[in-house]
Amino acid sequence: MKNYIKSMKNSAVSGITQINENNKTLIQNGENIIRIEPNCVIINDKVIEKPKGLKGYNVTQINDNIYIDGYELIDNKFKRTFAALLHLIF
Repeated sequence: MKNYIKSMKNSAVSGITQINENNKTLIQNGENIIRIEPNCVIINDKVIEKPKGLKGYNVTQINDNIYIDGYELIDNKFKRTFAALLHLIF
């Protein structure tokens, strides 16, 4: 899997690529690689603690903002924001 992540970082794929592997989700979304584990989220090799309500079904990235299931990544922590809720609903 590490070799796959390295190959994805080096590829020039645009758009979204999503791979499910053993109930884990790996998403390449533009420049970021987002991997959702059972107890954490890994974004570009940074491990971030996952809130209880975060399942990883809805992932949106706009510029440098990452929204997952109604949470926004702010200062390496997931926080509920109005913008994140809008991305979850729409």
